[in-house]
Amino acid sequence: MLNGSQDFTINGGTFNSVGGDMNIRVFEQRGEQGLATLYSHTSTSASYDAGARYPPPLCHPGTRESILHDLNQWASRSDQPDNPQIRWLYGPAGAGKSAIAQTFAQKCAENGTLLGSFFFWRSDPTRNNPHRLFTTIALQIAFAIPELRAVVNAAVTRNPFAPTSSFENQCYVLIIQLWMKVRIHQEFSYRIKHRKKRARSPSSRFISSSNKRPKMSGDTHGSVPDNSEFSFSTGPRVLVIDGLDECSSNNGEWQQILSILAQMVQKYGLPIQILVCSRPEPRIKESFAGAEFRNICRWMPLDDAYQASKDIRLFLVDGFKKILTCHSCSMAHVPRPWPSSEQIEYLVQKSSGQFIYASTVLKWISEDCDVPADRLHIVLGLQVKDHEGGNSPYAELDALYFQILSTVKKRNLFLQILAGSIVFRESDKITVISISDVLGHIPSGTLYATFAGVHSLFREPSPVESGFRFCHASFTDFLFDPRRSLQFHIDKSLGHDFLATIFFEDYFYLNLGNRQGLDWFHHCKNASGSDELISKLASIYTAISRRVELGELWYSVLPDLVSMMLQSWARFQAKGGQHSQELQDLCTLGFTLVVSYVKTEVYRKKCRIPIRYPSSWLSVINHGNSAKFFDKLEALLLSEVRKIITSCNMWEVKFHKIQPLCYSSP
Repeated sequence: MLNGSQDFTINGGTFNSVGGDMNIRVFEQRGEQGLATLYSHTSTSASYDAGARYPPPLCHPGTRESILHDLNQWASRSDQPDNPQIRWLYGPAGAGKSAIAQTFAQKCAENGTLLGSFFFWRSDPTRNNPHRLFTTIALQIAFAIPELRAVVNAAVTRNPFAPTSSFENQCYVLIIQLWMKVRIHQEFSYRIKHRKKRARSPSSRFISSSNKRPKMSGDTHGSVPDNSEFSFSTGPRVLVIDGLDECSSNNGEWQQILSILAQMVQKYGLPIQILVCSRPEPRIKESFAGAEFRNICRWMPLDDAYQASKDIRLFLVDGFKKILTCHSCSMAHVPRPWPSSEQIEYLVQKSSGQFIYASTVLKWISEDCDVPADRLHIVLGLQVKDHEGGNSPYAELDALYFQILSTVKKRNLFLQILAGSIVFRESDKITVISISDVLGHIPSGTLYATFAGVHSLFREPSPVESGFRFCHASFTDFLFDPRRSLQFHIDKSLGHDFLATIFFEDYFYLNLGNRQGLDWFHHCKNASGSDELISKLASIYTAISRRVELGELWYSVLPDLVSMMLQSWARFQAKGGQHSQELQDLCTLGFTLVVSYVKTEVYRKKCRIPIRYPSSWLSVINHGNSAKFFDKLEALLLSEVRKIITSCNMWEVKFHKIQPLCYSSP
């Protein structure tokens, strides 16, 4: 309800509120105390034509024609058995669901089929919870179907506490029970009417007094009108409920609302059609997949089947034409055509089928305070001479992202996985494993809980099952720009840190093969050196010993691993402090090699061989020449081992471990 409002008008089947007290007085003056009470517990900003929502989102002319056609066909075929009474229109954030719902609601209002509408919005306390949903719809129904107006008024007059009861009870008392009462009355009146016709014929008998209309419990004068000509099947019947995900769901309200809607159709047989629009949040999706909706609902995903990219292209072309017309003076120097077809296609690709990106960009470019061509260059990432900056072209889009991300509880793990998945997909290495395989060490329950509430940012069917692929191409730009994403900022080094830590464990301790070894080294070279990664590297003697022990030709594997460590140390030597001392010693001084060899047929001799790098190697190490280091270290290993083991074949030498040089005994 609008604060400080003064007037109220009723228009058609719904109502616009520009005030509260005046409208209540109008109801009272007409003797409709029940409607006055009901009105005070409704959301006057929730209907499709509410002034608080002006200007409402609408589909651009020529766009969304296919899905609007499907909805209009559904609304016009209410009596067809193959036409489920409930439709669920779902899609990611910014896909244009509200614009479709608004356009469809207006069309239904024009042709007289709109029964009511409710547009949830999380920033409005009267429409971000379920407690005013059914009271609002009940009042709208009272205006849409005049035969129900007196019944609704009488019901609330009789029970003024109904509008403040549980929303389940609100729906039953204010909608279901009253609708059924009127329907029973009309059916009874129809039978009486036809019996009277037969009574007027010579062969008819006197109609028994038992045919009088039975007394309804709680009936008052005028509560059930004598109008049997009205048909519920041909009058207003379409309910539009948009933004269900914007309704708070701390106690399972989403599921309760949907269960009530299903009962209205399935259990009580109300002749209504309900369109529900929302993001594909898990709890909402679970409800629609349940038994209650099995035969009464059809899902309508906003996917490629509705050619969103084609519609967005038309929207952009028309939008830029309008900008050229409105900014003819400031755009006089800009070569035509503007923008180019390539620039249009870039924006279409960035939109990823979601209208919010294109809408946000057009709105920012069209502002009067700048040259539109310069602003387009900024959006395209081009430099603009003498441009002083200012507000962001993505302010509205960023606000949407922040609103969704605010639900994240485990932010550090969330951002690590996001960064890791982005880096993993960008890698040009051919791999047979998926990001889900990489994250196998994280319990699946933890993954699902971490990404609960952000499903609308990811492709279907869920963040985890989609491999953490985004619906919005622009979301990556948001995450990588610290000025936009603030506390949700990530960079690729975070992803490399995360993956290097995982692959380090896989390669050195789980023996998953050389693929993980190369992946570990690739990510380690590009990491920033997180505390967790440095901690892993600090255990390098144990890690290398385990890996070499599992492999063949240890004297070849060991130099390769040490050369990898050399390059990692060169990158992280400024970090880690005491934790990286062992890694530094390994890379700059040497190590102790612990091996055993055949001494007799029943006895193996274990010995320690100190491998000290000659001072001449310092330049090789300092310059990070890993290939040259590898060759020198392999030759040194073979030479030192042969000095001690002169009587046996190198193949008979068994590797045990490596230790720091300071160790004096194996």
